[in-house]
Amino acid sequence: MKRIKIMLMALLCGVLCLMSVPAVCRAEGQADKKDWSVYELMMSGDCGKTKKDNVYYAVYKVNEDSYILRIYGKGEMQGYISDTSEENYYGHGPWVGPWYSSTYTFDKITKIVVEEGITHIGESALSSMTNPALTVSLPSTLKVIGRYGFAGSKVKTLDLPAGLEEIGIEAFEHCSLETLVLPKGLKRIGAGAFAFSNLKSMVIPDSVEMLGQAAFEGTQKLKKIQLNNTIQVIEDYMFADSGIGEITLPNCVTELGNNVFESCSWNLKIHWSKNLKTLGDAVFLNGRITSMKIPDTVTKMGIAMFYNCSNLQTVVLSKNVKNIEACTFESCPALKKVTIPKNVKRIDSYAFDGCISLVSITVPDSVTTIGKEAFNGCTKLTSIKLGKGLTKVDASAFQGCKALKTVKVPKKKYAAYKKLLKKPLAKRKKAKIKKY
Repeated sequence: MKRIKIMLMALLCGVLCLMSVPAVCRAEGQADKKDWSVYELMMSGDCGKTKKDNVYYAVYKVNEDSYILRIYGKGEMQGYISDTSEENYYGHGPWVGPWYSSTYTFDKITKIVVEEGITHIGESALSSMTNPALTVSLPSTLKVIGRYGFAGSKVKTLDLPAGLEEIGIEAFEHCSLETLVLPKGLKRIGAGAFAFSNLKSMVIPDSVEMLGQAAFEGTQKLKKIQLNNTIQVIEDYMFADSGIGEITLPNCVTELGNNVFESCSWNLKIHWSKNLKTLGDAVFLNGRITSMKIPDTVTKMGIAMFYNCSNLQTVVLSKNVKNIEACTFESCPALKKVTIPKNVKRIDSYAFDGCISLVSITVPDSVTTIGKEAFNGCTKLTSIKLGKGLTKVDASAFQGCKALKTVKVPKKKYAAYKKLLKKPLAKRKKAKIKKY
């Protein structure tokens, strides 16, 4: 009899607990779901991508200074960009979510809740949420964060679900994010995904197959990043104007795109990939570096590699590069020493233009051509030693080299070089051709 009484009391307690759960939660079979009826509903509607996507939004008022945006249902959210060109993105247009239409909620949304069942956050859907207290919760069902998804939002921390597969183009551009852990199953990171955000560190998981260009451009607070072991090409502008001080390029990396380290930090230290072969154009453009050593695995460098690196003093180039491309060291006023590798065939136009601290240079036997204004404006250049292989020197190659006194040429080619250098040295009255 005592046992029956205990069972009856337990059953009664269970019934009482069930009665205490809000009706909306009981109906959905989840006791931990929020009872939205406690808030004042301000607006609601459909925000699904297609008719098959049963996705809805609702905005609730917590108090005069705080609102909640709720995205719920099942499927993909609608995108809100009708024109994806840069000039039409900023300032918003008719392509923002309906929750932006009411000015009294726009900057007062302090919480965004994306519920289970949502698989895609639409283009620009949650961008420019400007309340500094903003928090965001995402569901485990989420697969894609679309283009501009959170661009310009003030959210500082965010937990990404394990099942997330794609972060779209500029999804977190100009976002206040300071910390973010990428899930191990993530496959794609779009161009400019974290550009100009406040991220301080980042680890790229090995699952990532695509890391879009300029993904970390302008992230001046970013000090540490760990790249994955699958990406072969570091795309254009990847770390341009970022705060990166030290970086390791995994051995899977074979190529750096254009402007990868543009405007880089003065103390940038690179641990190079053992398989790196190609450097794109203007990789260190406007950089604040003082010295750089390019590994011997590199066989090709693009134009304007160190253009306007105003603090650059010494450079060691790969022994296997074939050309000093146009504008490679242009406007490097502090450059004092550079060794031209023995395999170089051409010194192209403006290669050393404006290197006002360069005093002497040796051109190896392999070089056949010195291009237009290659040493233009090298006002402290006093001596040049030319190799045996020259066949063409542009008439303006030494334009502005006012201090040039000595041009050393091979003894056996003295007559030929004197003819070759007649026009290039026509205005350099102090310059004397000497044999060696």
